[in-house]
Amino acid sequence: MLQNYTFKGQKNIAIGENSLKNSSFGAFNTSIGYDAMANSSGSDNNVAIGLNALIKNQDLPNASFGMNTSIGNYSLFSAINVERSVGVGMSSGNGYSYGSDNIFIGYHSGVTDPGISYYNSMAIGNDAVVNVSNKVVIGNSSVTQIGGYATWSNYSDKRLKKILFILLIWVWILLNN
Repeated sequence: MLQNYTFKGQKNIAIGENSLKNSSFGAFNTSIGYDAMANSSGSDNNVAIGLNALIKNQDLPNASFGMNTSIGNYSLFSAINVERSVGVGMSSGNGYSYGSDNIFIGYHSGVTDPGISYYNSMAIGNDAVVNVSNKVVIGNSSVTQIGGYATWSNYSDKRLKKILFILLIWVWILLNN
C-alpha cells in the first residue's frame, strides 16, 4: 500500500502501512515498511527500510536531525535525536537515542546506556555494543579471536611530521645561539 501521510513535508516516499504516518515538516525521506518512520517529525534526508525502522527520529527546537540510514526491522528503533548515523540489521542501533555519526551493523548491535549521547562510534557484530563516544567495538563477549592477513597499523600524518621537524630545527637553533 502506497501512502504519504506527511502533512507539511515535501518530496518524501512512503511505502507500507503507517509509513511516515505522523511525519511533519520532513523532506527527502524514503520510508519502506510497516510503521517505518511513522513518528518521525522534522527529520530530513533519511532512508528507513523495515518494520518500525527509524520510527521515532525527530527534531528539537533550533536543531536539525537527519541523514540517517536504517535498514532492518527495528533498526534505529530508539533513535530520537540522531543524525548521520547508520543501522543495518535487525534491532541494530539498540538503545541508541541521542548523538551523531555512529554506525551499528549486526543483530542487536547498539549502546549500553540509552540515556546518554554517543558520537563517532561503531559497533559491528551480533550484540556488539559501545559504552562511550569515539569507540569502535567489533564482536561481543563471545568472540575469541579477531585477525587478518596484515598487521594493524596506526595512520601517520606526513604534514604533522614535517611541521614537527621544522619546529625541532628552530628549537635547536635557538638553544645553540
